[in-house]
Amino acid sequence: RPKSGDELFQSLGPDICNPVLLHDTNEHYFGKACTCDNLPQKDSLLYCHCHAKPEALDPMFTFRDALLAILIEMEQQQCTA
Repeated sequence: RPKSGDELFQSLGPDICNPVLLHDTNEHYFGKACTCDNLPQKDSLLYCHCHAKPEALDPMFTFRDALLAILIEMEQQQCTA
């Protein structure tokens, strides 16, 4: 079972993975313009604010970040149980 975004992409194989990757020098999923460096869900869920849809009820992503952090914690607890 993949533990990070990189492992997930590797498990998809080249036919699916290559069209999804951005064509920049480091072929990183989020691209060079991404400034979301301190998000715990960035690697584990391939989620960052740069790719998130703006929502009027959560313009600063506070609720979504808190919810995703709780879900990651719940998953880690299940994996260690």
